[in-house]
Amino acid sequence: MKKGQASRTAEYVALFRALESSLPQNRRLFEDPYARRFLGPRLALVATLSRLPGAAEIISRFIDHRWAGARSSSVARTRLIDDMIRAALDRRIEQLVILGAGFDSRAYRMDALKDVTVFEVDHPSTRAKKQRILGRALGDFPSRVRFVATDFHEVELDRAMKGAGYSNTAPTFILWEGVTPYLSETAVDATLRWCA
Repeated sequence: MKKGQASRTAEYVALFRALESSLPQNRRLFEDPYARRFLGPRLALVATLSRLPGAAEIISRFIDHRWAGARSSSVARTRLIDDMIRAALDRRIEQLVILGAGFDSRAYRMDALKDVTVFEVDHPSTRAKKQRILGRALGDFPSRVRFVATDFHEVELDRAMKGAGYSNTAPTFILWEGVTPYLSETAVDATLRWCA
């Protein structure tokens, strides 16, 4: 990720969620009404075209052919994690920590999280862009959502999380999706130690 810029990977993952959301309701694995909002002009055009009858399937096939596994694994992972969060809610979690939150929209699209404190942890540039975009869409953010700006390579996660109101004793679901390939071994190790 370039300094001062939001994550490009987060934008591509948002495109994959937007394409999935364009499929007929009986064929989609989930719906993300916010995904399109995170797209720049070029990818927004792709998402808009995907609303035409049959276009989402054609666009998805093209992406799958060109970048095998990227879209399909992202979509499957989104559904799997949504299901895992629902199962954790049955066990009465009180906190959801999303490490490397990018343009994840679970805190806003999953009604089941309405009583859970959600910590969205990400690089300051990505977090700022996300807050700007969602601020226009939502107006006010739910008070249960806490944005934690951090660079996994530079910031002590424990201090940042405590500053945001994180409790070490509350039942918590920690989500770390698609982030580790972009981090150093030292940053991954430090984050895993915090999770433990």
